[in-house]
Amino acid sequence: MTVTNDAADPLAAAQDRWQHIEGRLAAIELRIREQNTAALATLDTCLARLEALRQSLATQPWPPRTGTPDGPARR
Repeated sequence: MTVTNDAADPLAAAQDRWQHIEGRLAAIELRIREQNTAALATLDTCLARLEALRQSLATQPWPPRTGTPDGPARR
């Protein structure tokens, strides 16, 4: 019985560690892509709301009129 036969293969252990690291990196990459997609969708929604507000402000008279059409407007 020799020491080399009883000991674990260091090359196999290193390969297992690298496979574990590569697997975790792939999972992190997937999570980043999912979060980026969600963040971009949120930004698109916010930009659409801002554009709608800009359009509304650009087409309505200023200052905005309040009150009823028959009543006096507050300024």
